[in-house]
Amino acid sequence: MYLELVWIEDQAELKAFLAKQPDTIPIGETWQTTGYCPFGVGLHYRTPNTTPMSFETRRHTAQWMPADSLLELFSQPSLYVPPCSILHGSLAYWENRFEHPHGHPLGVQQLTDFQITVTSIDAVPPTHPLLSLLPLKLGDYPLLELTVDAQRQGKVFDMRPLLPLRLYC
Repeated sequence: MYLELVWIEDQAELKAFLAKQPDTIPIGETWQTTGYCPFGVGLHYRTPNTTPMSFETRRHTAQWMPADSLLELFSQPSLYVPPCSILHGSLAYWENRFEHPHGHPLGVQQLTDFQITVTSIDAVPPTHPLLSLLPLKLGDYPLLELTVDAQRQGKVFDMRPLLPLRLYC
């Protein structure tokens, strides 16, 4: 697993992308005032032979992805909950992961737990797949909490207020 931070470097490129993807709304730094969820969750099947989930999704490809890869995007019922997708193809499986030759700089090995705090789930239908796939809880502000190696080092890295992220190592 990995954490990917994305930021907007070229506003013109973003506007061109949004013109082609009208259902995509950039969150940027508005999470601080709106309570919208500023992060998304990408999932993958453990092997190419895993039986697919039976939720309704929309397929999406991107120029940067290998030809055999695609994203299955779940409908996002509210900007207060994270967008969720399933990655398919060569990018989706562990045998293609990158490992640094000297290990992780923080000395961590494995994500063992995570919690997503959202400010509202009122618009999410009770049968929506997000509610069964993601550990969501209600709170005053969005927050992603990641626990690695069952917090064996006893360290906490709190990235707030810059990022709504807390890492337990």
